[in-house]
Amino acid sequence: MGSLKAIFSKRFGMQFQPIVDMKTLQLTRYEALMRPLSFTGDTEALVNRMEKSGEISEFDLWVLDTVINTLKQIPDGPEVAVNLSAKSLCDPLFHEEASWLLSRKPKDVKIEFEITESEPIRDMRLARAFVDLVKAQGCKVGQDDFGTGYAKFSVVQDLNLDYLKLSAKLTTAIQTSASAQRLITTAVNACHARGMKVVAEHIDNPMQYAWLRDAGIDHGQGWLFSKAGKELRREMCYKETLRAAVEKDREGAAPSAKVITFGSLNPP
Repeated sequence: MGSLKAIFSKRFGMQFQPIVDMKTLQLTRYEALMRPLSFTGDTEALVNRMEKSGEISEFDLWVLDTVINTLKQIPDGPEVAVNLSAKSLCDPLFHEEASWLLSRKPKDVKIEFEITESEPIRDMRLARAFVDLVKAQGCKVGQDDFGTGYAKFSVVQDLNLDYLKLSAKLTTAIQTSASAQRLITTAVNACHARGMKVVAEHIDNPMQYAWLRDAGIDHGQGWLFSKAGKELRREMCYKETLRAAVEKDREGAAPSAKVITFGSLNPP
């Protein structure tokens, strides 16, 4: 991994986006996001190329190692979720090396895995083996990007995952699509019946937040709360951030437009 690790370190920088409790508006954890340092094209396309070239498992290991080393510098720091490709999920060598990294981390370094949907899971036996392996080491595992690509609820059930994350496409569609609203409501009910949490990403305005919270979404992330950045905090409340966004929307709305007030959100 040594040579690829050096290449990845030159190509990518790490940022963290907070994931917030939709009721209390308290920080729950972060998602680690890798940003190309010089590449100006589509980041998703770059990851797809790594999947086709066979580099993706090495990349996923490098991300995990980098996050662990970052959290080592923050005693009792926040939990951080890292993305995991379907190829890595079904790669026995990746299982072994990831487990080794997890076994050597301090106990107060808390890691989650989010399975991405860019490729289908081709070996459910190996996928279940990885989920069981890292859960035994104290990690939660979730499904990313539900509602697009290969992310299916049947897979979530078969793998006994801890949470489901709705795709950005679903989140942005709720203001115009009744079918998106129905799909989200169905997913929330199914997940909660299994004791799973539901996360929504790409929450960018108060109207989205209000609808998703009332629909039962447990946690959320998006520019409404914070863009991704380099800072990691142990604790943070985003109530005032939401208040400011509501006031900005109200002041910029046309006289006849329907607007939401901070009081109508009834934050705790």
